[in-house]
Amino acid sequence: MRPMGQQTAVSRQQRRRALVLLSALCSLFAAAAAGCASTANAPERTDIVTQIPWTAPETHTYELRENNKFKATTTLSIAKDANAFVLTQRTTDDAGNSDEAVTKVDAATLKPLSAVHTIIDKDQKRVSDAAYEDVEKDCASKRVVNIKQSTFKPPDAAEPDSTRSNPLCVPEHAYDNDSSLFIWRTLKFEKAYTVTYTTVFSNRRDTQTVTLRVDDKETIKTPAGDFEAWVIDLSADQVTQRAWIATTPDHRLLAYQNESFFFRLKE
Repeated sequence: MRPMGQQTAVSRQQRRRALVLLSALCSLFAAAAAGCASTANAPERTDIVTQIPWTAPETHTYELRENNKFKATTTLSIAKDANAFVLTQRTTDDAGNSDEAVTKVDAATLKPLSAVHTIIDKDQKRVSDAAYEDVEKDCASKRVVNIKQSTFKPPDAAEPDSTRSNPLCVPEHAYDNDSSLFIWRTLKFEKAYTVTYTTVFSNRRDTQTVTLRVDDKETIKTPAGDFEAWVIDLSADQVTQRAWIATTPDHRLLAYQNESFFFRLKE
């Protein structure tokens, strides 16, 4: 491929990594999702939220490292909006790339209401705008997400270079993928507790079955200090990751490890 194509490939890789930094499961399951593995033999799925451990507003900052080298900073924040929570994740690196997801969820169930995911690099801006709504037909679950995807070239362009819109049926027991780092905090924290649910990639128009298992407690070291944590093992399509959730009542996310990055609480 000619040099321009090579640069495009590199740009795509950079954007993929930016998505890895922010979207908790995208990096883990993107390749598997592309193959769209059958869910015929998947474990029974259920709702996973058993508690709301936080008090909004809340903000925490994390460092992301690859091979022990600093790569980016992520901020996770929670705000209350009437009968909903607004869950925001924003990742930035020293090169000026950013990846932001703003997900609005029902305050009681944390089921998604809307999601806007924006990825910006030097070449373009990609925006996925998703609106969840109830429907009377076409979807067995009677729930659909309408997704509008726009690309802006250059990133500060006033009008999109391309736009496409598609609906996606939302299965039962489903949560938006960009809320993952928040909803994992709501599990029943007891050793060997296991639960399976569906994550919706609203920015990819795809779904994935995810299983969480509460392992044991251990002490984890972070830039913010040493904490006792519940270890959570995550798996989907034979790919696994791990998260560490504080044993304190707020069940803060302390750390998260995927196949590329180690994500740890900074403050």
